[in-house]
Amino acid sequence: NTNYAYSNALMGYFNSYTEVSSPIWMHVTETNTQAFVQDTWKPFRRLTIDAGLRFYWVTPIVDRDNLMGAFVQSAYDPSKAMQLIRPATVGGRRVGQHPVTGQTYPEASIGAIAPGVGTPYNGMVLATTNPNHPRGMVNASGTQIAPRIGFAYDVFGDGGTAVRGGFGMFYSGYATELFGNYFVRQAPINQQPTIYYGQLSQLRSSTGFVFPTANTYAADATGTLPETMNFSLSVQRRMWGGTILDVAYAGSLGRNLQWQRNINAIPVGANFLTSNADATQAGRPLPTNFLRSVPGYGAINIIEMASSSNYHSLQVSARRRLSRSMQFGAAWTWSKAMDFNDTDQGAVTTLVNLRTWHYGVAGFDRTHIVKINYLYDLPKLPFRNIVAKSVLDGWQLSGITSFVSGSPLGVGFGTTTAVDTTGTPDLGARTVINGSAILPKSERTFDRFFNTSVFSMPRPGTVGTAAKSVFRGPGVNNWDASIAKNFQIVEKVQLRIRIEAYNAFNHTQFAGVNTATQFNPATGAQTNGAFGSLTSARSARTIQLGARLAF
Repeated sequence: NTNYAYSNALMGYFNSYTEVSSPIWMHVTETNTQAFVQDTWKPFRRLTIDAGLRFYWVTPIVDRDNLMGAFVQSAYDPSKAMQLIRPATVGGRRVGQHPVTGQTYPEASIGAIAPGVGTPYNGMVLATTNPNHPRGMVNASGTQIAPRIGFAYDVFGDGGTAVRGGFGMFYSGYATELFGNYFVRQAPINQQPTIYYGQLSQLRSSTGFVFPTANTYAADATGTLPETMNFSLSVQRRMWGGTILDVAYAGSLGRNLQWQRNINAIPVGANFLTSNADATQAGRPLPTNFLRSVPGYGAINIIEMASSSNYHSLQVSARRRLSRSMQFGAAWTWSKAMDFNDTDQGAVTTLVNLRTWHYGVAGFDRTHIVKINYLYDLPKLPFRNIVAKSVLDGWQLSGITSFVSGSPLGVGFGTTTAVDTTGTPDLGARTVINGSAILPKSERTFDRFFNTSVFSMPRPGTVGTAAKSVFRGPGVNNWDASIAKNFQIVEKVQLRIRIEAYNAFNHTQFAGVNTATQFNPATGAQTNGAFGSLTSARSARTIQLGARLAF
């Protein structure tokens, strides 16, 4: 080291050099074949039954070159575990030290996989070397049979009242981006060694340090497919004026849904144990990967088909076809959706009670959704002047009005200065909640949309008590409308004028809320002055003008 970056570069010296061992390209294939049989049966005139079976054959995702691998717990041998280069103090300097030979290395190598100790990547199973393990890391699911049945019953035989119901099962396959590509070219097929403090002339002959991959992936090898069960029961009745009223119960159950779970997580409080202290740095724990139960790996995320969801709803709708210049439709859905994770990539933890920590109202849940649509031919005006009649008569008003409950929101936990609350990097703390965060509408203001006084800072070594969502954000109160008219210029030429207004009344509809707490660790006081305030609004009124000439 010449102590000058420019002269170091001229002489070919570098601090570190990293290169991936091979490009990460996928050439993957999945086959999804389905067949079905269906029959319609009319036992008597007023009852119709539809029944059927759908058959699914879904193959696992496989790579053309068999460059897939996964961590398999049953293949891991603790007696052959990898070890890491440990921190040590030699000659008053902090260095890395081989756990067996005692050889010293630069400080930057601390946490790298120690060479010559244990079996490299112990527990990894590769499609190229293990013919007894499935190529796609999961077994084929075989034939899945999904029954479907539905009925319609004319209650009084006059076509005025109908009862309808149905049940259906559905399966889905694996998604390349959400499942397959996690296993393509994992280590040891693909590695990323780092060479420290070397010279370019010796680069090709240098040996680098390989660190544990931040995320290694395992798979639930059973080959279980995600499954959904949909069901409904409704009553339809023809009312006065040609209006059709429909009242229904509809539900959906998701089973064997995908989630990720870290099976190499560091327990809560591990950073606070004296046995995990770094002797070379006072008051600090050992680097993260020294505290994991499977040495030589970072997080080991097993992708499982183990999650579930539930949706139940009351759905009421009324519609009337165009009659006497009026057509309208209205629908109200009162529902609740519950789940552990909203997406297939959602991660769950088992460091705390899984159901308490993760299960709750889904992020896409909306308790009430009201939609009203209408189409109205405006009445003719009492003008006899042909110009006035051609301009003022024949306008048509239409629109969609929406009232929707706000989305479920949680509260984030933060501090003014960095503090380790949970004692593990694998679980972030939540706030402590001491009451209901929901404020009555009469008490909500721009600066205080929810009750900010019920949150407090968790104690070190705890994880907090707040659920994943504690209140709802602002809802939707929106009116979209348009007015249009056709002008007959000549027999075969027509001009259509249309004026559309989105958020027609320019009603302010707030959307975002500041949900980030920021506690002072010394005092426990919440210091974010904007906490609880509204931060954004949905679009203001937009007017669109259009003209269309047809000939």
